[in-house]
Amino acid sequence: RYVCIPCDNINEMNESRTHPSALSTHNTHTQNRLIIIKEQTKCRRMINNSQSPGESTMETKSRDSEVETSPVLLPKSASMVDISHEAKKVVNPRTSSLPVTATEKYRNKIAMSVRTLQESLEGNSTYRDAARSRRSLRRLSSSGGLSSQSQSGQTSKNDEDLSVSFSSVEIREYAIRMGDNPSVSSGPPITIEWKHFNEKIIDIDTFEKNLPPRRPATAMAIPAKERYVLLSGSTSLSRNQLTEQLKKVMSARLNRNKTLAMLEFPQYVFVEEKLELAKRGLRNRLQKDRKRQEKEMIMAALEQDRKEREMRLSLSY
Repeated sequence: RYVCIPCDNINEMNESRTHPSALSTHNTHTQNRLIIIKEQTKCRRMINNSQSPGESTMETKSRDSEVETSPVLLPKSASMVDISHEAKKVVNPRTSSLPVTATEKYRNKIAMSVRTLQESLEGNSTYRDAARSRRSLRRLSSSGGLSSQSQSGQTSKNDEDLSVSFSSVEIREYAIRMGDNPSVSSGPPITIEWKHFNEKIIDIDTFEKNLPPRRPATAMAIPAKERYVLLSGSTSLSRNQLTEQLKKVMSARLNRNKTLAMLEFPQYVFVEEKLELAKRGLRNRLQKDRKRQEKEMIMAALEQDRKEREMRLSLSY
């Protein structure tokens, strides 16, 4: 193996070999081309870097002593370029990655069958064949009374294209009620009910043909006065109820603005969190008896429900 030797020492040895007064010594040393390497800092660094994690300190010391005392064969053409090239081949086991076989092994174990959209659209035909087979199975399971000829013709027709298309648009109408979103600048927020009361299905071509130009966001914003009129006309809430709900929204808006302002000062956020934890702990301690009673009531209701279920099962048998 090659050992790191400073360039200055190599030049000095080459000059000593060509000097006339050192010809006899040069002939003696060039027979076997042996050079005894003394302790050098660069040599120690290379040995320590190539040391494996499992080696102990005693093994490192013994290796250093071997380098100090044992002769090392150095080829004539050896230079710092060769030594640096060999040093690059040393792999540190602490920082080395997995082998190629191991990475390929773990890379194959992925959850997605197709990694990218491009691979899904222009990749192997096996994905499209699998999609066609799933579509044909769903079609066969849904069409029970069709003949085999019609099924095969329909399958061949639909297998040509796997794109998704839309044929109609369903329009639903919802009632308006007062919401609780504090993001409005002023006035009461509005939202829609969960259930719709009117619906209509229109062909998509007719819908696109009669669709008016899309309004900008500024035109879609509803002023506060119009929201008041909509809520008073479409809901059964009185003015006092609207005022109470509006107070809750304003309180939530103030809390949100306070939180946004406190985020600019981390030290105040830390103090606020500690105060919130202290308040929560005190409230839990004061309401400990009430929480215990609620827990007992829940457990009693669950036990009663279990007994009733067992009784129904026994009567059914």
